Amino acid sequence: MHTDAKSLKEWGDRLFSAKRPLDTRNQSIADHFYVERADFTVTRDIGDEYADHLMSGYPAMVRRDLGNSLGSMLRPKGQPWFHIGADREEKETHEAKAWLE
Repeated sequence: MHTDAKSLKEWGDRLFSAKRPLDTRNQSIADHFYVERADFTVTRDIGDEYADHLMSGYPAMVRRDLGNSLGSMLRPKGQPWFHIGADREEKETHEAKAWLE
């Protein structure tokens, strides 16, 4: 196993270099289907036009609908699947409950 910092860095660099083609492919797919999370090879800043290259929003809408369908199939029907509240009962004041609403 690698013991010194230099060999660990070189090993990590080799692994990231080997992963680069996969990141490029994932970036290309995400640019069409999941634009909000397409940050495999690029860094986006606030205000960047991240979906201006799309000719149609159909692939993104289909991905959203598929994600919503999977989410609805995995959640229990007829019962709440999450609860918002304080972790301790003494913190659940009227002001805290009003803020959570």
